[in-house]
Amino acid sequence: MRNLNYSNNTSGLDSYIDIAEVLSDLWKFRIAIILLTLVVGAGSVVTTLFMDDLYKSSMLLQKVDDENTAIPPQMGALATFTGIGLSGTSIDRSTKALEVLKTRDFFESLIADDNFLAELVGINGYDKKTSQVSYNEEIYNSKTNTLYPDAVSELSFDETHKLFLSSIEITKDIESGLINISAIHLSPVIAKSWLDLIFVRLNETIKKIELKEATDSLNYLNKQLSLTSESELKKVIAKLIEKQIQTLMISDISDDFVFSIVDSPRIPEKKYAPHRSLICIVSTIFGFLLICFSRFLYFNYNINRKTST
Repeated sequence: MRNLNYSNNTSGLDSYIDIAEVLSDLWKFRIAIILLTLVVGAGSVVTTLFMDDLYKSSMLLQKVDDENTAIPPQMGALATFTGIGLSGTSIDRSTKALEVLKTRDFFESLIADDNFLAELVGINGYDKKTSQVSYNEEIYNSKTNTLYPDAVSELSFDETHKLFLSSIEITKDIESGLINISAIHLSPVIAKSWLDLIFVRLNETIKKIELKEATDSLNYLNKQLSLTSESELKKVIAKLIEKQIQTLMISDISDDFVFSIVDSPRIPEKKYAPHRSLICIVSTIFGFLLICFSRFLYFNYNINRKTST
């Protein structure tokens, strides 16, 4: 059997550990190793049983075509030169919306509704049989459907914002441009309702932003149109005014200002996490390896101690 060579710097002697001896020692203590591994496995099973199920609801979106209201590059350059931030001259509208979704301002608009904040921080369980959630009574009074002011004041805005972001997943298919937004929650019903709310609020928020930009742009451009005498410049300004009017008109036509739904969010029937079987298997294997390695270290320690003496 091949030997492993270890150099003992303290004694100046060469010590050898025979792999056969290591395996023999592990075999000698196989009962203890098996029992400890079973304890680790049982512990992982018990731990996973106390883990709450999480549900994931998703919706598939496509961006609403905004080419008609987009400012051509040459006109955008003129707008930049004149010092006005015209609607449509900045980043793609859908890209802007996804960035807005992550902002503190957007989150603040969501938690303005006490129910949303209660659903985010006040729920500590979900009963699949009754489809009812249970609340943390230290944070939320389920009888009056209100948050306790003292408990809310102790909640950090940044912490709750991070908690919200960790509950939302956003992916975008580069080829198709389709966007998938998912919400993860203890309650499958709430996960779905969050997506409904996000879709509506996101369209409303971007619409409000761009309407203000378009209105400000129109006021500025109309003023410039009345001041300039150059015919070519008047044509360019008139075209810019037309684009801003199109933005205002489109906002009145449809509520789907940024996104339209390709696949609506639904109440998930199966849990998303945790993967209990995988956790138990990985924990048991890791526990077995750790126990064996610990025994090897102890065996190696005894060999070195005998060698040094």
